[in-house]
Amino acid sequence: MKESLQPAIRLARNGFPLYARLQGGLRYKREAVQRSPDAAKVFLTADGAVPELGFIIKQPDLANTLEAIAAQGAKGFYAGRVAQDLVSGCARHRGNMDLGGPGGVQGHRTQAAGGQLPRSAHRLRVAPSSGGIAVVDALNILSGFDLHGVDSVTRKHLVIEAMRRAYRDRAQYLGDPDFVSMPLKLLTSTDYAAGQRASIRTDKAMPSAMLPGIGSQPVGMQTTHFSVLDAAGNRVAGTISINLFFGTGYMPPKTGVVLNDTMDDFSINRERRIRSDWWATPPTPSRPTSAASPVWRRVSSRRRRA
Repeated sequence: MKESLQPAIRLARNGFPLYARLQGGLRYKREAVQRSPDAAKVFLTADGAVPELGFIIKQPDLANTLEAIAAQGAKGFYAGRVAQDLVSGCARHRGNMDLGGPGGVQGHRTQAAGGQLPRSAHRLRVAPSSGGIAVVDALNILSGFDLHGVDSVTRKHLVIEAMRRAYRDRAQYLGDPDFVSMPLKLLTSTDYAAGQRASIRTDKAMPSAMLPGIGSQPVGMQTTHFSVLDAAGNRVAGTISINLFFGTGYMPPKTGVVLNDTMDDFSINRERRIRSDWWATPPTPSRPTSAASPVWRRVSSRRRRA
């Protein structure tokens, strides 16, 4: 941990030059960032303007937080000084956050989902990271089409139509399994996929209004993913996101951490009647869904004998 975090600590402490995409994000969320004095101090000029390209962004508070994690692991973030600063910083702005007691934040171990295509097998994440189920749903739909036998435009059309139906199911049915009952066997079954497939035409797209019950939400691009595979075959697919650019724009004092705005990712499963908008109040302590869909693909190989 200490070794892995050193590059990030160095960047946070010594700074990096502002680049075009980050500058564009600051322009987009300048008002939100400006409302947070600590965030404004890091990302804006003294008069509240977006800096010019090449301006050195330094984050000493974030470097201190990363050093606490490097030294103490998860406890360096979820307990001690950093946790206290996060909670007190949120409380100043009427935020609803607490320490949760000893070991309040726990990881959940779940069984991976599986999918199959010719010549390959897939292992995927499951809810509340609902993207894995959506991928299986889409792959099952696509398995009934000869994607190599159609032209490029038709192939893209079929993939898009399959993904539209899978994402509709994700928004409608999936959520935190501790709070939402999900028809996972149905959503991952080939019979269900066949029904979905039957509504796809190759000559035109189905109107969105005919996919009932789901409204659209703006989609952010503020997600980081990393994949690690070692010589022993251990695999990690990690995804972290603050949702929209700069999340809420709020940085609790002394933490260097920008809080996310993933309130729009809680389930709208009809059984729970949880609204899917940015300001919804989910049942505590439920976990939001995620469209992140890392997939491990294992391709079969055959040994040839001379």
